[in-house]
Amino acid sequence: MEHNNNSSRPASASDVAVIGMGCVYPGAHTLKQLWENILARRRQFRTMPDQRLPSADYFDPDPQTPDKTYLNRASVIDGFEFDWATHRIPKSTVEATDIVHWLALDTALKALHDAGYDRKTISKDSSGVVLGNTLTGEQTRSLSMRLRWPYVRKSLEAAAQARGLSAAVTAALSETMEE
Repeated sequence: MEHNNNSSRPASASDVAVIGMGCVYPGAHTLKQLWENILARRRQFRTMPDQRLPSADYFDPDPQTPDKTYLNRASVIDGFEFDWATHRIPKSTVEATDIVHWLALDTALKALHDAGYDRKTISKDSSGVVLGNTLTGEQTRSLSMRLRWPYVRKSLEAAAQARGLSAAVTAALSETMEE
C-alpha cells in the first residue's frame, strides 16, 4: 500500500485528493481574487440592484409585511458571462437554461484547469466534482409565483395595454390572476 505524504497512515481506496479548485463569488471571479478579498476582509454586500430584485416591488422595512423582504442589501455576482460558443453549446439551449447551471459548469471547468486537466486528458472513470449551489438562479426564483407577482402583474398590464384592454378589464383580470 502506498503512503500518504502528509500523514503516517496508509492511503486507502476511499481517500480523496483535492487537486484543483475554481470559484465565482461576489467580487471574486478567481481564487486569487477571493483570497485577496479574504485577507483584506472585504465584504461584498451592497444595495440590491433593481435588475435583480426591484426594491419598489419587493422591499418593505417592516419584517411583518407579507410577501416582502425587509432587507435591501445583498452580495451578488456581477459580470458573469458563459462562453457557450467555445463550449459548443447551442445558444438556444443556453438561453433556455437557468444561468446558475452555466455558472456551475464554468466553475467546474476552472477547477479542472487549475488541476492541469482539460476535457481530453481527464479520466472520466476516476474523477468527480463536488459542487455547491443555493438554487437562487433566475428561473428558480421565478417559479415562486406568489413572490414574483409584482413582475407578473407588470407583464400582464403591459400585455393588456398592448391589446387595448380597458383599465377596468385589466384591473379585474389582474385581481383574478392574483387570487
